[in-house]
Parts: sequence; C-alpha cells; structure tokens
Amino acid sequence: MTAYRVGARASPLSLAQAGAVTGALGRAWPGTSYSVVKIATSGDRSQGAARPLFEVDRRGAFEREIDEAVADGRVDFAVHSLKDVPTGLPAGLLVACVPARAAAGDVLVSRAGGGGGLDSVPRGGT
Repeated sequence: MTAYRVGARASPLSLAQAGAVTGALGRAWPGTSYSVVKIATSGDRSQGAARPLFEVDRRGAFEREIDEAVADGRVDFAVHSLKDVPTGLPAGLLVACVPARAAAGDVLVSRAGGGGGLDSVPRGGT
C-alpha cells in the first residue's frame, strides 16, 4: 500500500477539507493511504496573540509553513483553502488540482430575540 503524508492546518475547516480530499483520492486510487500532518502557521499563531490579525502580514500567513513542509519533504502534498493561497507560489510548487466546490448556501443573520428567524422574512425577501 502506498502511503502519503498530507500537510494541513489543525483548524476544523482545514481538517474537514483534507479529509474530503483524501477520501476522494482513496476512492479513486484504492490501495493508497493518507495521514494528515497538522502544521501550525504564522496566521494560526497570530490569532491567539495580543495583536489583531489585520496587523499581521497575511500574505501566505495561513499556508507558508505548510508549503515549506512540502518543499523540504516533510509532507508529500498539502490541502489549502484557495482563499489562503497567494497568486504567486514559491518556485517548485504548483496548484495540482482544485476539487469540485460543495454547494454554497445562503445564511440568515439576525439579532437574538428580535429577529424572528426565517418565518419573519417575506417571501422573495433579500
């Protein structure tokens, strides 16, 4: 069995995305296995710091360390949220695929207690 190490952030969203990708790969190529290697990024560390995230240089903040792990062989490939990937990638790295997007849904945000929920939205309301 061929085994691959997959770099990802430790956030619930990142782990769900990595699981979806490795699940699809495993179905397409039986006989492969995948282990997710959780990598903390500078963006992750900044979220817990006293400094607001908007003050941090965000270019690559949520993927730089993971890409470094791919480049130096600690992981075989990475799964990122495309929103975190800068337009210019480091030499030797590429976006190999973009999985089909899941259905995007609408969301209603209202004030607690006073919003009324979905029942208060008029038919056809926006």
